[in-house]
Amino acid sequence: MPDRPTRRLQSTESGSDDSPTVIHVSSPADGSDVSPVQILGHLPGIEISKSMRNWAQPLSRLSDPIENNLHARYVVGEVIGQGGMGAVHRGWDLQLRRCVAIKIISEEQLEDPNGVHRFLREARIASRLQHPGIVKIHDVDIDASGNAFIVMDLLSGKTLDFLVRGLKKQKIELASMLLIFQQVCQAVAYAHAHSVVHRDLKPSNIMVGDFGVVVVLDWGLARLCGDIESFQPRETVRSRSNDDIRFPNCLKEAAASFGDIEPFKTDGGLVLGTPNYLAPEQARGEEVDARADVFSLGAILCEMLTGKPPFFGKSARQIQQMSAQAQLGSAYDRLDASSAPQPIVKLTRECLAALPEGRPANAGVLADSLTEYLESGQRRAEAELVRFFELSLDLFCIANTRGFFCRVNDNFPKVLGYSAEYLTSCQFIEFVHPRDRSKTLAEVERLARGEPTIHFRNRYRHRDGHYIHLEWMARSVLSEGLIYAVARVMRQPAR
Repeated sequence: MPDRPTRRLQSTESGSDDSPTVIHVSSPADGSDVSPVQILGHLPGIEISKSMRNWAQPLSRLSDPIENNLHARYVVGEVIGQGGMGAVHRGWDLQLRRCVAIKIISEEQLEDPNGVHRFLREARIASRLQHPGIVKIHDVDIDASGNAFIVMDLLSGKTLDFLVRGLKKQKIELASMLLIFQQVCQAVAYAHAHSVVHRDLKPSNIMVGDFGVVVVLDWGLARLCGDIESFQPRETVRSRSNDDIRFPNCLKEAAASFGDIEPFKTDGGLVLGTPNYLAPEQARGEEVDARADVFSLGAILCEMLTGKPPFFGKSARQIQQMSAQAQLGSAYDRLDASSAPQPIVKLTRECLAALPEGRPANAGVLADSLTEYLESGQRRAEAELVRFFELSLDLFCIANTRGFFCRVNDNFPKVLGYSAEYLTSCQFIEFVHPRDRSKTLAEVERLARGEPTIHFRNRYRHRDGHYIHLEWMARSVLSEGLIYAVARVMRQPAR
C-alpha cells in the first residue's frame, strides 16, 4: 500500500521569531487518518476549545471542498416551511454567526433525474435578482451524500396569505394591503425586466416582514425567457473549471449545468404552479411569459377585493380545469359587486383577461398603474383637506406640541384680528387669557400623550384687547408631533 501524502501544518509559537514551525505529519501505520485537533493538541501552549469541534474531522476529508460542507459550516434546525422542491429549515451560520434559512432538496427531487438541476436553477435565478423585494441567496452547494441545499435570508414576519385572511375579517384596511401589493408588483417588475418569470405567485409565497419589507419567495418554478443578455457578462473569466470541483460522480452532470447560462424550456404539457392563481395558458401547459405572472398578480388582487381567488373548487383537478377553460365569469361578478374602488376593480379585471394580449404587458406596467392610483388618491385627499381647511366656517389650525401654530386658516385673522404670519410667529399661549393658561397648557400635555380634546373652552385675546370665547376639538398625531384642532366661537360664555 503506497504511503499517504505528507501534510504540512504551520504554527508560530508565542515568543518565537516570525519563522513558522513546520510539522510533518505522516499517516499512522494502520492507515488511519489524523485530524487538526489531534495535531494541535500536541503543540505547546495550544488549548483545544469547544469552538474547534469542527476541526476534529480527518484532514483527508477536510481537503475536499464539498465534503460535509453543509454540516461543517451550518447548524440545521427545525423545519419552518415545506415546498415541492424541499424543506426549509431554520439554520445557523457558524462562520458569520447569523441566523439563516436552509432549503434542502427533497427525496422525491433527488430521485427525479432533473430534480437537482431544477433545485439549483432556483438558486441560480434568484441569486441574480438583486432587489430588496426578492429573497437573497447566500450559498448553494451539494454535499458528499448528494443533498443539494440553498442558504437564504431568514425572514421574520407574516405571509400575505395570513394578512388576506385578516382583511376578510376587516382587521386590516384595504389601503394598507394595496401598499403591500404595490411592493410585490415592483419586485416582480424587476424580475420581468431581467427576463425572469416567477410562475408561482400566490399569497403564501409573499412575506411581509416585521419592518414593512415585502419579499417574494420560492423561485423554484421560475424560468428565463426572451433576451437574457443582461444576465450574461460579455467576457466570462473562470478561475477554474467545473472539473476542478470534486463533486460525486453521480452529480457531475448537474454540476456542469450549474455553470451554464441559458433559458429553460417549459416541460411540455406539464402544468406547474398553484391552480387557484394560474393563467389559463399556464393551466393548459403552454409556453408562458411575463403576462402569466400578471394574471397571478391579478388573482391575488381579486382575493384581496372579494375574499376568494378567481378559481376555487373541491379538488385541484377541478380548479385546474376551471383555469384552463378561463371560467372567469364568477370572478368578474364578485369584483363588480365588491365595495372596492372602481379604478382598482378595473385594473384587476384587466390583469385577469382570459387572453394574454388583453393584460398589462408585465408587472412594471401594473406597478405604474397602481402607483398612479395611490398617488392620485393622496392628491385628492390633500386637495379636499385644503378645501375644508380654507372654506370651513370654523377656526382650523395645525399646531406642534412645542406650542406654536404651524398653519391657520383664513378665519383666524378674521376672528382675532392678527395676521396669519403674526399668529404663527408666537406661542399660542400668549393669546390665551391669563386665567385660562394653566388649564390650556394641561390640555396640550394631554394631547401630547395622545389623548383627544373634546369641547374644551378658553378665551383668546383679540387684537383690540377684548377676549373671545372659543370651544375646541383637537387630536394629535404623535408620529408627526402635530396637533390638528378646530375651534368655534361661543357667543355666550360657558357658565
